[in-house]
Amino acid sequence: MKHRRIFLVLLALVLALSLLTASLVFAGPDQAESSGNAAEQGKEQAEKESDVQAPASGGAIEAVPAGWATIDNAGSGNLWRFSDEIGDGNQTTANGGTGSSIAADVPGTTNSTAWDTELWSPAIDLSASTAATLTYASQFQDFAANGEIWLDISTDGGANWTNLRNQTVDDPTGGTFEIEDLTAYVGSSVILRWRFQASASTMWFWHVDNVTVSDNTGTLLFEDFSPPPAPDLSTSSKSATPANLFVGDNISYTIIISNSGNLTTSMTMMTDTIPAGTTYVSGSVTCSLGSCAYNAGGDYISWSGDIGINQQAVIDFAVMSTQAGPVTNNADVSDSTFGPLMLSASSSVWDTVNFFTDFEADNGGLIGDNEWEWGMPTPPTSPVAYSGSNLWGTDLDNDYDASTTSVLTFTVDLSGLAGSPAVSLNWWEWFMVENCCDELFVRGSSASVPSTVLYGSTTGGPTPDQEAHEGVWFNAGIDITQFAGELATFTFHMQPDGSVHDAGWYIDDLAIYSVNPPPVSVLLNKTVGTDPSACATSNSIVVGPNTDVTYCYEILNTGAVTLTLHDLSDTELGSILSGFAYTLTPGASVWLTTTANLTQTTVNTATWTAYNAGPTDVAMSMDTAMVTVIPPAPLVCNGPAATFDAGIPIDWTVVDDSAGGGILWTTTADTVNCGIANLTNGSGEAACADSDNAGASAPAYDTSLVSSPFDLTGYSLYGLNVAAYYRDLGAGNDLFQIDVWDGSTWTNELTWDENHQPGDIFLDLSAYAGTTDAQVRFRYAGDGYDWYAQVDDVSLSCLPGTVDISLTKTVGTDPATCATDDTIIVSGGTEVYYCYEVTNNGTITATVHDLDDDRLGNIFSGVAYDLAPGASIDTVALGLTINATINTTTTNTATWTAYNGLFSAIATDTATVNVRQPIAQLDTTSIDETISTGEMTDVIITLDNVGNDPLTWSVVEEGGTRQLGRDIGTAWETMAPMPSARVFGAVIADGSGYVYVIGGTSDAGALTPTDTVFRYDTATNTWATMAAMPAALDSIDGIVIKDKIYIPGGDLDNNTYVYDIATDSWSTIATNNGFTG
Repeated sequence: MKHRRIFLVLLALVLALSLLTASLVFAGPDQAESSGNAAEQGKEQAEKESDVQAPASGGAIEAVPAGWATIDNAGSGNLWRFSDEIGDGNQTTANGGTGSSIAADVPGTTNSTAWDTELWSPAIDLSASTAATLTYASQFQDFAANGEIWLDISTDGGANWTNLRNQTVDDPTGGTFEIEDLTAYVGSSVILRWRFQASASTMWFWHVDNVTVSDNTGTLLFEDFSPPPAPDLSTSSKSATPANLFVGDNISYTIIISNSGNLTTSMTMMTDTIPAGTTYVSGSVTCSLGSCAYNAGGDYISWSGDIGINQQAVIDFAVMSTQAGPVTNNADVSDSTFGPLMLSASSSVWDTVNFFTDFEADNGGLIGDNEWEWGMPTPPTSPVAYSGSNLWGTDLDNDYDASTTSVLTFTVDLSGLAGSPAVSLNWWEWFMVENCCDELFVRGSSASVPSTVLYGSTTGGPTPDQEAHEGVWFNAGIDITQFAGELATFTFHMQPDGSVHDAGWYIDDLAIYSVNPPPVSVLLNKTVGTDPSACATSNSIVVGPNTDVTYCYEILNTGAVTLTLHDLSDTELGSILSGFAYTLTPGASVWLTTTANLTQTTVNTATWTAYNAGPTDVAMSMDTAMVTVIPPAPLVCNGPAATFDAGIPIDWTVVDDSAGGGILWTTTADTVNCGIANLTNGSGEAACADSDNAGASAPAYDTSLVSSPFDLTGYSLYGLNVAAYYRDLGAGNDLFQIDVWDGSTWTNELTWDENHQPGDIFLDLSAYAGTTDAQVRFRYAGDGYDWYAQVDDVSLSCLPGTVDISLTKTVGTDPATCATDDTIIVSGGTEVYYCYEVTNNGTITATVHDLDDDRLGNIFSGVAYDLAPGASIDTVALGLTINATINTTTTNTATWTAYNGLFSAIATDTATVNVRQPIAQLDTTSIDETISTGEMTDVIITLDNVGNDPLTWSVVEEGGTRQLGRDIGTAWETMAPMPSARVFGAVIADGSGYVYVIGGTSDAGALTPTDTVFRYDTATNTWATMAAMPAALDSIDGIVIKDKIYIPGGDLDNNTYVYDIATDSWSTIATNNGFTG
């Protein structure tokens, strides 16, 4: 900024500032040629026509059918609505849905807040019913595992509810047809409730249709959720062309009132007031139907008429701009069947074009990396330039690289625009990307303004406003007035997610427009800091309570007239200057400071008025500064939890141990750096470190949130309580840790490298007792584009005594007494009874107890019993019978856990039951005898019982290996003939002296398969006919496995047939994947 700075010495002004510190909705029954210099080209560019459509803000159909109700428990305005209204379609048609459905549908709204909405049916009279059934078509989809649905029923008008269905997992594709038996509720009047809950806008939907309740007499309720007849003007729009123009140019307005409903409008009227700073162009108003006119007395356009189903009325008129500045024009539409509907369109009227390039002669001074290229694009992969031949685009002859982030940088000197009331950066853009995931955004920065997103979004793909013009050239613009007077840098970021790629982002005809300051004008810059001897550089700071802050007020004469008198007032500090004489020449500036003590967050606005005597030549400027006061959050034994509603506590520290990647701990209120709401079990805002928000180009990071020091003396037991949520991309990618500082070293107490749903963490810090300056840090580190970590409600629990227990486990056979032994001997099958006695060896009462047994499982959990120091209690005295039937020697271990608050002690003990067992002993374990046919032999076996329990025994003959055969020597011999001839069958030997011939053909042409099975006995040289196959087969083969023969299919048959040799029977098993033959 080149201007003379004069330092004004004033009497010190030291001022002490002490600052006091669910909705329910019921339904009732062209392109110009470029020529001349850059300024002329820029003006022509601004006058090019553009279709800037403004969506309607009303005229929607009813929310739910008559007699039904929808409730918003979250207070976010998200309610059940007709799917026809949402525009997402009926998602239940695959399972009985027809026409429109009723839906709680997140994609059907742009609301990014949480969902908790209920749909209530009318009262259904089941007083005369003997049986009743509910059916409905349903489709529930949960995008990010954070949604939940319920179907409930009430018999007392909604005061109490009984759950019929609860679900957190997706329905199958196409949804389900649900049937609920309501017979248990007959004899009363009931209300049904469908409830949908989701934590944020990334969830999905629940659609319900064709709700039917019937009983033994017929149908009691049927609702297909067809919207009632009504006009729908929600698709109406208004446009203004051009979007950018200069004083004296015309603005053309087109209003389209469209009826997409199912009923003709009635007595529809529109009024459009000519906007300030413009005059009506005589004779320009026209309309396609109805009647329209310009009313000179009221300076407005009027229209009236009725619009039929799927018809539209088009009203056109023009105005001439008479002064620079934004021009917003509103058309108000009303009808006898719905409330007012406002249609808006805006243009900007400028004095000057300060910069323009169409990229034809050169690259315009822009610098692109990676995919950004300047030159002529190559259709059809890329679009043709908006004007001329050249432009900037992400890969001019191919799709962009889906894994590469690309930045286009534009640096421009705006020092000559200091004092301009409005400055805009405009360009024409065309893009086509993966809408869910690839971001297009513009950042701006300067010496006094940190890098700030000015256009688009850094998460979740293009914004809805961007998506509305995907695939067409669109005139985009951003307000850059805050950078006026400085060297500014604007960067165009193309940030894909690494998967799908498309044509990309293209930019043409870049321009900067401004409004000239008036001849008499000043510009106030108010800043705030903590150094009373300097003028701060920022207009916002963060401090703790009772901090002295110094405000600096700098006034710059941006006009052409010298000003000699000055007033300065502050909304919180009152009058600072009044009639102060000082000569402020054009281009000069002066500043002063004042100090105040703040106890709470303060936003105050200053007004500087400069003028000459009279008063004449009056100029005024206002500016605001903000001091955010964040209280400390010390961790104190049994004190309040440290929360993050006001931000990171002033006495906590955020540390960046990475190479400076910019991913740091912040809070969920910081939606620029944390893209998710508080998902811990805490309330309000949580501390948040979000690498997902940084997108695919996120660098490696290592950030810690460190508490202030805290004292671990004066008590015996210490514990850290934390509400936490952690989402992990994959093992090794990122991690969440909790470390404790003992005065000299950080020690890790918890590490997560996997997902953890919302839960409460308790860490025992008793090992650090005696430390006077302990600290805890929450560390989040990873290799780049991962997920996020959150913590909330951090507190210290402390106890003055100790929790210590011992456990005695015994076992006996009397259920009425606690046994005295931990080892007994019984016979197999005996029922034994375990007793568990716990003793409190600590100095404080144990109030809650768990008992687990490694053989018997959980005995009890969360049992409330006050066990005083030195006292004992056993399970028999507690009235518990813990028994088991023992068949083998068993040793089992019990674990008793006793609690006082979150502190616990654990003790274990074992008991053994030895089982008396018979032990059989044989003098031989196998028999190997060779006998001839017709002979007999005797074998003597001796059996002894050498165990300590009676032996029950029997003799069972097991099948042996048949080793009979017929020795025919070395000569060929003709054996017994088969029962009939076969060919193309399976011939299989079973290894026990049998040969099987299965299936095959027997006719002369070998064309007819058979199902016969012949078995040849090699010992007796005889054939037998066995059980027939389930199917006639030929051209087959088979195999013997143990006592089964397997025939895997045949010619044109893919079944597998199994023959049981022992039982002479067949079975069929699963097909063999379609193979035959």
